[in-house]
Amino acid sequence: MAGFAYHQSLGGRTGAPPMREHMSAASTEIKPGDPIAHDSDGYVDLASSGDSVLGVAQNHVNPGSGEHPYVHYIPALKDIIWIAENDATPQQTDIGTQIDYGTATTGAFTVDDTTTSNGDVNVLELYDTENNLILVNFNLTVW
Repeated sequence: MAGFAYHQSLGGRTGAPPMREHMSAASTEIKPGDPIAHDSDGYVDLASSGDSVLGVAQNHVNPGSGEHPYVHYIPALKDIIWIAENDATPQQTDIGTQIDYGTATTGAFTVDDTTTSNGDVNVLELYDTENNLILVNFNLTVW
């Protein structure tokens, strides 16, 4: 698994998570599970470590130059819990820490429990240690 997958909402919402859409930056491929953030032109682009995250993409866009298709995303609300892949086997001591993205490329986002300089996500729970999966929420969000 690469990228972030919706797990649940702690805000009492049931059913499907909230969805929004925003125009993507030109010439930037975005895949489902990629965290996205606003760029300096007001479009959405792949999030980098330290960015305030807008949400997690739910569709694939691969625009050409000057094209700005819509990216559908689940907002990175504080009460939404995500499944994320850690770069290594997660440890019980990771719970409660703020960690950074590990790999931050299209379709291959992971988190890294050994890097904490930007605190991109909060580690909430171990989920599937055999597959290096943990439950997180985004620490740095637009919302």
